[in-house]
Amino acid sequence: MVNKIIFEESFLVKGIMCFDGCGQTIQSFLKDSIDECIEKNILPADAKLIIDAEPRGLGLHALTISIESECDDFIPVKNFHAILTAKIKEDILFDIVDEQIEQNDSSTKQKNWMNILINLLSMGVVFALSLTFPPSLLLTIILTAITVLSTLFTSRDYLRTFIQNFRTKQFVNMASTISLGWFLSIAHTLFHAISMPLASSFSMIFMNFMMPTMLMTCINGMDELKRIIIEKAQKKQLNGIKTLFPQMAETYQCHRLSQSELDQLSDAIECLLQSKITSLLTQEEIARLHQRLATQETFEEKRKVLKKGLVIDVNTGACFPVDCVLIKGNTVIDASLLTGEPHQSRCLWESIPAGAINLGEKVTVYAVKNAYNSTVNRLLFPSNRAKSASANQDKTLSFASLYTTLIILGLLGAVVAPMAFGIVTVPLLLQNMMGILFSVCPCTIAIAYQLPALLSLHQRSKRGIQLRDDSLLTTQSNDIHTVVFDKTGTLTTGNSVVDSSDIPINSPLWERIYLLEKAHGKSHPLAKAIQKYYET
Repeated sequence: MVNKIIFEESFLVKGIMCFDGCGQTIQSFLKDSIDECIEKNILPADAKLIIDAEPRGLGLHALTISIESECDDFIPVKNFHAILTAKIKEDILFDIVDEQIEQNDSSTKQKNWMNILINLLSMGVVFALSLTFPPSLLLTIILTAITVLSTLFTSRDYLRTFIQNFRTKQFVNMASTISLGWFLSIAHTLFHAISMPLASSFSMIFMNFMMPTMLMTCINGMDELKRIIIEKAQKKQLNGIKTLFPQMAETYQCHRLSQSELDQLSDAIECLLQSKITSLLTQEEIARLHQRLATQETFEEKRKVLKKGLVIDVNTGACFPVDCVLIKGNTVIDASLLTGEPHQSRCLWESIPAGAINLGEKVTVYAVKNAYNSTVNRLLFPSNRAKSASANQDKTLSFASLYTTLIILGLLGAVVAPMAFGIVTVPLLLQNMMGILFSVCPCTIAIAYQLPALLSLHQRSKRGIQLRDDSLLTTQSNDIHTVVFDKTGTLTTGNSVVDSSDIPINSPLWERIYLLEKAHGKSHPLAKAIQKYYET
């Protein structure tokens, strides 16, 4: 019987889909989903799940889900693909990003620029009206309406999030800070519009009607600046991932062995992996296996659906797509980007990690892992689980508590002090309260908080430095005393260049270095750089 792919779909998923932890979780959910579909006769009884993932951006992965079956008479139900896709989306329990992510990013860009232009237009209209018409109650009402409506529209996302936070009681975030700042600035505008309806000076007009709009302009501008910087950082990160590891072929030639042959081979290799026995099969059985592999026809299989138990051919110069054991031929592999060792011999029954390059003749290997949980994926998808709450949250909560306490004490002082001196009046109380609130205006704090973080991200992005957790620099920088780097993928990108040499290029030593690197360095990045420098 031949396995056939009866369903295949890719989803853009937010989060690192490493095999351990979150990867096992997602496989467990999907396995239950497939079993449920089998019970409902949506899938045949022998349906098997195959998962693969590859990076598409910073924190984004294309998760490919395939289902195979040996059932030749399987007839899909009506809307089979749509039903199964909806079921998988429901059961993944991970954030699925819209496939049109570039369009969404463009939409965010348009929204930010629209908000900025509305704010600038609002300030221009306020300025023009205040110069054109004399102070009057009608003018004050118009300017107040323009200020309130324009800032309400351009801060709508923050206000919506702030209102939604009431359900979860999570107020320690930027949306709460900016929303509170908006409420205070509008309260300030309304207070002065009521107490001084005839705004007769430019300073009054600026503070009352233009300052709230200017604050929102700065915040919307920072949103767009942050979007641009993060977009560039994502592209650099993704390019770094792509150049770090060799490009695997999209398809590989596989051998179709009988079930008894596969069982015998599987038992032998399982024994090898567990007990490290080198003599697994008799010489006669090995010879018969090699003859079978040499004479039988092969079939083509996509890299995304390669799984444990397949017998795969790997050509010279090709990348091993899965963790495997060599079952035919001897070779030399380049695993420099995995282990730092560029030249390793591999003999019959020895293991080879996914991501290594075959430098010898064509060989045949037995896959001991799926493509999804191979060595190369374990390096590509480092753990990205939720960060432990501890220090960062404690510092954030303590700051929020202190900040809130200071505001409350200030407001109490603004009320109690006039009462103690017997000079309590409503205008005085309002002025004191507004003064206290604006001395710690949350919008100003939001701008002061975001600007250094954005500048830091921009400078690090220009220099190719990527941090998994940006909060390290904002909340724990004082606690960092040692920084440890690993070389591959951190301090190198796979595109090394020899800048200069103290040894003359026509020296016999340079010729020996060149010949050694050409013979043994092969595709190692430093070997390539040395060869190119000598040749040019």
